[in-house]
Amino acid sequence: MICPSCNKFPAYSTDNDPEVDLEVSAELADIVTEEKKGEEDPDLSHATVTGSVRIVLTSECCGDELKETTFDVDVEIDVVRSEGCKCDLTDLSVEDEEFTITDRMETERPHTDKKGNVTMRKVGYRGQRRFYGAGGNIVVTCGCGKTAVTAEWKDEVQASGMDEMI
Repeated sequence: MICPSCNKFPAYSTDNDPEVDLEVSAELADIVTEEKKGEEDPDLSHATVTGSVRIVLTSECCGDELKETTFDVDVEIDVVRSEGCKCDLTDLSVEDEEFTITDRMETERPHTDKKGNVTMRKVGYRGQRRFYGAGGNIVVTCGCGKTAVTAEWKDEVQASGMDEMI
């Protein structure tokens, strides 16, 4: 890909931060004991974090945006009431923490022989694939501001699968 500003073949820069847009929804969990089966448990809720994370690769020479991709986030989390918390566990908020763009070059691939044994084989430079992605921590807090739960999320895509912006 050629940089539109300087007409060079630039290296991709991953120094910018991903654009994160997350939402959380929750419902109280059911009690599973025989005598209270079907009742709601006020100390436990099931939360679903949904949203998107967009990453952009820019040119190192001019800073122009060259490639982009958007990842869908769908994480299910069990939220347990924190000590001293009195608020409703269905009134939750979500924050993204330390989300970064990742960059990985595949130098080894698994190989299965005729007997079914799997070994890792080195890949020559021309056969290597580059992957870009995003990752970070999703922090879910209850209405009183106490951290209810933290979950790690990450995803990646092969560089050739990203959308060109030019």
